[in-house]
Amino acid sequence: VPIPLILLIILIAIYLVIAPVIANPSIGFLVASCLILFGMVFYYPFVYNQVELECIKKMTKFLEDFFDLKISSINLD
Repeated sequence: VPIPLILLIILIAIYLVIAPVIANPSIGFLVASCLILFGMVFYYPFVYNQVELECIKKMTKFLEDFFDLKISSINLD
């Protein structure tokens, strides 16, 4: 696929996302934008860089024990 075609499709997609916001702005678009922004801010360090906080490990361990969660050992072969 030629690069100019890819760039054109990306520009059309950006327009289709931004045009309704400009034509009819509402608080819903602001809330959705904030959720997406916070998602990207938290994704980068915790998923992409695999940073693990000690408090999250403790909470996970507590919830596993509290709800009696175990790793499945089913073999489908």
